[in-house]
Amino acid sequence: MVYPDSKHRNALALGESFQTFVAAVLLKHLGVTLHFNQTPQEQYDLGETQEGYEIKLDEWCCRTGRLSIEIGEKTQASLSAFTPSGIMREDNTIYYVQGNRTRLWVFRKAMLRYIYNQGDYPVISDNPPTIQKFYLPLGVAERLADYAFTVAPAPAQ
Repeated sequence: MVYPDSKHRNALALGESFQTFVAAVLLKHLGVTLHFNQTPQEQYDLGETQEGYEIKLDEWCCRTGRLSIEIGEKTQASLSAFTPSGIMREDNTIYYVQGNRTRLWVFRKAMLRYIYNQGDYPVISDNPPTIQKFYLPLGVAERLADYAFTVAPAPAQ
């Protein structure tokens, strides 16, 4: 899928590289082998993986102290309505894996939906408005995640 208003011109390549990285981490730490649905149509209709894992790269989470949990998206800012995405997609996703190459959290999607439905964290939109999300503090993420991994030491600041 093409996102003309994305902040990253290579967003698809970044995401695919991160998926490969996460698959290796999950295999090593949990013994989970992921099989990625290959076509955009399969991913849209079925989900990202056959095993029910959705993977999201959150490059800034360790610096900001929060995870950016996606709930809606638009392929371009000029569209009027958001489409449910991330934790709000109706697909086979059971687990939601979020983080970066330093730190990863694995949540049950149902838990993140529960947190969203509690309304404790306001929904915000990016600028340009192509993503809707809420911010989950890392301290809360640590308590709610089924698994959390430090994959590599954080780079020196």
